[in-house]
Amino acid sequence: MNSLRGSVTFSNLTGPSTDVFNVGDTWQLTIHDGPPNSPVNLLLDNSAYPPPFKVVGTTDANGDLKLTGTITHAQAGSEVYQPFYMQFANTYPGYQDPTAPAGYRNVLVGLVDYTVR
Repeated sequence: MNSLRGSVTFSNLTGPSTDVFNVGDTWQLTIHDGPPNSPVNLLLDNSAYPPPFKVVGTTDANGDLKLTGTITHAQAGSEVYQPFYMQFANTYPGYQDPTAPAGYRNVLVGLVDYTVR
């Protein structure tokens, strides 16, 4: 998203690491200066076709969004992989993304990958 002057950051709000979380830690994904009023989608299964997405939030009029979550006991001992996508105008002639509206394509804007202890 840097080519559009926006940025995406991922942080651990309660612990020292964004690679390893403990139960009870709180994470935050921040999108700043992205496309305004645009949905942010989480890819649910990267082995399915067409890939299933779930809308997890929408940027505001300034293109900003903050998503937060807390690590639960059910996640302990696992690796969490969360790819976040947004839809951008399709600049590839002849290509149509099967899960995006005509003229748009899904673009990876943030990949979150961490281990839970």
